[in-house]
Amino acid sequence: MYHLSDVRVYTYKERLGYVITVPLVHKKTFTVLRMIPIPVPLNRDHFPYIDVRDSVLCLDRARQYYFSMTEDELPKCKLAEPGH
Repeated sequence: MYHLSDVRVYTYKERLGYVITVPLVHKKTFTVLRMIPIPVPLNRDHFPYIDVRDSVLCLDRARQYYFSMTEDELPKCKLAEPGH
């Protein structure tokens, strides 16, 4: 579990503190998709599109669970090997 968690130690007013961040672990495998807004012609002068703030969409195989994230958050993803 220590490979998945992050530990941060700090001092504040002569006190030692720590923060242990344990990620949510899910048994499902998620497919990572990059969302690209495509303009749709409404008429000759207007092309609306959906502005995606979080540009990455993660879906499980059954498309039952999903969540979005930014590209900056992708390097924070960790892989848990079975049995570890």
